[in-house]
Amino acid sequence: RDIAKKRKLPFVGSFHTLIPYATHYISKRKDVQDIAKSVAWKYLRWYYGSCDITIVPSNTIKELIEKERFTNVRVVENGINLIPYEKSVSDRPSFNLTDEDFIILFVGRIVKEKNLEVLISASKNIVKEIPNAKFIIAGKGPEENYYKDLVAKEGVNDLFKFLGFVPDSKIFSLYKSADIFVFPSKFETQGLSGIEAMASGLPVVGADYLAISEIVKNDYNGLLFDPDDENDLLEKVILCASKKKKFSKNAIETAQKFSIENTTNKLLEIYNELYINKKII
Repeated sequence: RDIAKKRKLPFVGSFHTLIPYATHYISKRKDVQDIAKSVAWKYLRWYYGSCDITIVPSNTIKELIEKERFTNVRVVENGINLIPYEKSVSDRPSFNLTDEDFIILFVGRIVKEKNLEVLISASKNIVKEIPNAKFIIAGKGPEENYYKDLVAKEGVNDLFKFLGFVPDSKIFSLYKSADIFVFPSKFETQGLSGIEAMASGLPVVGADYLAISEIVKNDYNGLLFDPDDENDLLEKVILCASKKKKFSKNAIETAQKFSIENTTNKLLEIYNELYINKKII
């Protein structure tokens, strides 16, 4: 920021994490969280206020931060290279899964904001309707042991498999090995793993919260559910399973919007605009 100012160059900021929504890491007390949230927004307004343009990955976040008095906000989605997802093939044996298993997958950082409690709570009833259902959790994070303990407490150890970190060499085949992707998170500024799932042909059952609703289109490429309602999640998983073929085709189509080529072109348009306006030599 200081270098850009000194050299009179345009300064572009990227806003991809809702820091004010993570104040629970500071304290469990609501009054402390409220103060921390206020301070965080104040600092972010100051920092991004010096930017010529602030880039966000979704319209949801654009609207949210504009309400917090941010200006010159543009949307450029995080893009992905679609080719590895399109070309990958299922490899269930490498994950100790069988062809008979109905795989409900989550991929992401294992933290409380991902709201995996609702999936764990719903699992007992989901398996009553889909007897061969198995729940795969891929990723690492500070709450991994908390969720493993919760699975044990709920008596569903036999339904869940925690894979930990899955490298790129295997993540593509993991997506292709699944049947449905469940995305209960309450923290997403875009929801990149949901897009990766769609690029692999997976329908997504996603939380109707923040930016996920920009990716998941109800009854088109998946279904949205109330992230605080395990019964709603149960209903949507069962319905999604019955419409898997239709949703899968539309999910692949949706993912095309987020190709790295499309998102890079949007970014280039912004830089070209700044180049012209600032007459950079």
